[in-house]
Amino acid sequence: MGRVVAQGRAPRQFAGAPNIATGKHDIVRAAMRAQGWLPGRDITVFSDGEVGLQSIVVSATRQPVTHILDWFHLSIRLRHIEQAWEGICKIWMSICKTSQCMCPGFGISSGADMSERQAKP
Repeated sequence: MGRVVAQGRAPRQFAGAPNIATGKHDIVRAAMRAQGWLPGRDITVFSDGEVGLQSIVVSATRQPVTHILDWFHLSIRLRHIEQAWEGICKIWMSICKTSQCMCPGFGISSGADMSERQAKP
């Protein structure tokens, strides 16, 4: 399932099903053609990062395509990094008990500060 947006045209949705004979790349190509796309024109795909989608669009267009991770999925990936860093900071602060300890990036300087940060939503 997807959506094709072309400048000056109303967005168009499309969908495919696994039990139909038409290939997914044919469905994508038809939806793009219906929006006025012609081979050789630049294409930008906003997606959740799914490699399968990227390969379907490349197969449909038979040309290089610009892929951009949408903001929602980008924020999820960044949140994972943030959570991992917070875990590393917790371990570091439990090992280093002096006031000289710092956890770069969060400005945490003591175990008490870490407790205050955890209590905030």
